[in-house]
Amino acid sequence: MPTVLHPPTPTPANPHPLTLTVTLPATPSSAGIARSAASAALHRYGLGRFTPVTVLAVTELAACAARTVPGTNMRIELAQYEGGLRITSLNTHPMSGTGRGGLWLLSTAVEDWGGNWGVLHTHSPTTRSLTWIDLPH
Repeated sequence: MPTVLHPPTPTPANPHPLTLTVTLPATPSSAGIARSAASAALHRYGLGRFTPVTVLAVTELAACAARTVPGTNMRIELAQYEGGLRITSLNTHPMSGTGRGGLWLLSTAVEDWGGNWGVLHTHSPTTRSLTWIDLPH
């Protein structure tokens, strides 16, 4: 379960840090697209060490969106910052409670990496659920 519900604002790592935003339909095939985009971006920016946990995270987030809000769009973002890498997922799922019980694999991987994650609930009709993950260097 996430321990923090509001993500801290990261400081950019360098003048040209990795920033990637991918908007995808919430369908099962989007998990593969998210994996490919994340892996390519991490390698391009010399951040390949983050690939295993990031690929797992974006796959889980895309699959969760495909299960909970099929037919809508979801957004996955990667952002390099001074302390590591942030992964963010936004979708229209009207969350309740403090976390996503179905994301136990993501939770385990992030915690094993030494990272944090959480869910922020919004009242926006276009983005009701924001899941964030911070992975330290």
